Amino acid sequence: MGMSQTREIGAEKETYTVRPMVESDLTGVARILVSSGICEDEDDLSRRVGLLLLEGNRLCFVAVADPGGPVLGVLLAIFNGFHVFLSHLAVHAEHRGLGVAQRLHEELLVHAVRLGAKGVIADSRLTTTGFFYRLGYRVPGVVFLVNRLEGTDGMSRTAHLP
Repeated sequence: MGMSQTREIGAEKETYTVRPMVESDLTGVARILVSSGICEDEDDLSRRVGLLLLEGNRLCFVAVADPGGPVLGVLLAIFNGFHVFLSHLAVHAEHRGLGVAQRLHEELLVHAVRLGAKGVIADSRLTTTGFFYRLGYRVPGVVFLVNRLEGTDGMSRTAHLP
């Protein structure tokens, strides 16, 4: 954990560190997820990720510019006792294509192995499946179904039984 990576851009060198997310990262995390189009409301997102940080089964990592610089990338995942579910992976637009997401993913794999996970399941947009294929992910032949709870009182829209 906390391993630094250095990358060269022309004559400049930029260093970043991948480490567990802390509360002070929430604003930067929310900005990246909203600017990436993954989420919409920065304030609500900061609150939700803050709650995730309080849970014991969280796997939340950030890539930050050294020393103490801005958040460059974020990875959010949870462990259910069997699999790690990678739900969000995003990198600031200026740092995409430079290995930040791959480094965040490597950190997740280290922790997944330590936890004894059977595998990692990634929630991916169709536009990013190529990235996950390059990391070794495959479509297992199953379909994940989502029941959006927005606009309800917390009950599934189809769960209203007589």
